[in-house]
Amino acid sequence: MVDGQPAVVERGDVAVYAVAQLIRAATHLGVEALGLLEVLGAALMWQLRWGGFHCYALARLLLLLLPLLFLGRGFVGIGNIMMALLFIVVYFLLMRQLTANEPPQQPNLPEPPTEEDQGESK
Repeated sequence: MVDGQPAVVERGDVAVYAVAQLIRAATHLGVEALGLLEVLGAALMWQLRWGGFHCYALARLLLLLLPLLFLGRGFVGIGNIMMALLFIVVYFLLMRQLTANEPPQQPNLPEPPTEEDQGESK
């Protein structure tokens, strides 16, 4: 072994190494995308939108599950799981309390035409 590399590199070893590097890059991109989704969810929660809570919770749970899927149980601490679940539950309770007194938002639909409006158009 020279500088951490095997002395003789087989053709199959290069292919395995290339695939491992692609998986590693895809994993990093996935984690970055989930991080952005988490920040987007937090920004939407700041505006009291339930969609933001769903984005945040989904991203947070997926960020906990990715290491479990790829690395195994030994790489995920119970503290990380407990803090993530605690934040999700607290955010849920606060969102429910803050949006409970607001009337549901109605879409801005145009007013239906009245008889006077119909008479003017003739």
